[in-house]
Amino acid sequence: MKRILLFIALLFSIRGAAFELQPWFTYPYEFHFRPSYLAAYYPNVNGATNPISYNAWNQELYLNFGFNTMSQFDTQIEAGFFNTSKTNATFQSAAVMGRYLLLDDVQGDPISAALGLNIRFVPDHALTDTFTPYHNIVNFETNLAIGKEFDNLQYWLYRLYGVASVGIANRGAPWVKGLGSFEFNARDNRNQCAVLVDSYFGFGSQDFVNINRFNSYAKIWHQNVDVSAIYRHLFDIWGTISIEFGYRVYAKNYPENLVFAKLKYDLPFSIF
Repeated sequence: MKRILLFIALLFSIRGAAFELQPWFTYPYEFHFRPSYLAAYYPNVNGATNPISYNAWNQELYLNFGFNTMSQFDTQIEAGFFNTSKTNATFQSAAVMGRYLLLDDVQGDPISAALGLNIRFVPDHALTDTFTPYHNIVNFETNLAIGKEFDNLQYWLYRLYGVASVGIANRGAPWVKGLGSFEFNARDNRNQCAVLVDSYFGFGSQDFVNINRFNSYAKIWHQNVDVSAIYRHLFDIWGTISIEFGYRVYAKNYPENLVFAKLKYDLPFSIF
């Protein structure tokens, strides 16, 4: 039954996983439905013991729903599901995030900046898989995104932004995340490309990963850096579809040499 439910969900899943973090909000009172699907493989876990070698094929589904009030507040909720070589298709996590737009370069400020806070719940069974990147059952994280657009008449031509995040769970060590992106927009405003660098560092004291007795990254000194390329196509009122390919260029006490592909869709709509 779990596999059937996951297959049904994947039919609707064409949007990248996790929250939207760029410091440019959508139109006021516009809803966004953002389902997502990710397929990934890693041949080994760096720092692995018991056993010392471990590989896995992984799938991940996220269903994200976002809404802006006025032009300064953004709210998102999401639920995630996953299927790996170790874990059959099941629930992975649920989270809610709120963001406030501090500055908006589209409205005349020198840069755009957004401050956010999210809370994520992860069930016990999801914490026993090395693919699940969370520290414990309740995870708190705050983030600051800063960016700049360079316009061409009514459309932006290219833009860059960075996001810094700090988090702590109900147990274990804190973590930091860093994300940087450079994006290019064609003059027809229908085709966009981006290069993304994403990193995640946890400050636990344990310098190894016990595969058979794994219970989250809460106490592990872990690090990773991923690089990816993204292509997006805009369909006017029907939203945006995109595909992303990425590779993990660095890992410590974390799945290494990971390759992944994401297929994404963002559907805007209004009920007013």
